[in-house]
Amino acid sequence: MTDELLEGVTLIELFPTQVVKYWNIIEFGLFEEAEPILAGDPNYLPNMLEAIIFGFLKCWFVMKGGKLALVMLTSKVYDPSGIGRTLFIQHMYIHKQIPIRDWKVALLSLYKYAKRENCLYISGRTYNETIVKVAEELGGKTMKLIVFDIRR
Repeated sequence: MTDELLEGVTLIELFPTQVVKYWNIIEFGLFEEAEPILAGDPNYLPNMLEAIIFGFLKCWFVMKGGKLALVMLTSKVYDPSGIGRTLFIQHMYIHKQIPIRDWKVALLSLYKYAKRENCLYISGRTYNETIVKVAEELGGKTMKLIVFDIRR
């Protein structure tokens, strides 16, 4: 699926064969933006590839002028407490800086996808302060995430 947006920004959903073809780019982004709790886990990258190939995660490229700008991995989650179905951005990597208006048009395209999938919200997690700032500028609510590593 490709959604051509304003200003030459395109959101592209990759098929599993495309994920394999571009895995070196995706893998680099996953490694660069890995949460501290996952960074040293040798199973992290193979597990992510498997999750994409088997359809548990969707992989998206945001292209600007024919060049890669963002890599995103999403999943749909359901919260029975009343929040409902949410499109969850599991991972986002900035490959190339783009202006806020380009973030906005890419997000609008993601909104369309989320609505088609009967999601009520888009949410995500990140340690990247640039992404947090962009989310706030676009009207997103941000909060802290608490994680306890109980593997030790």
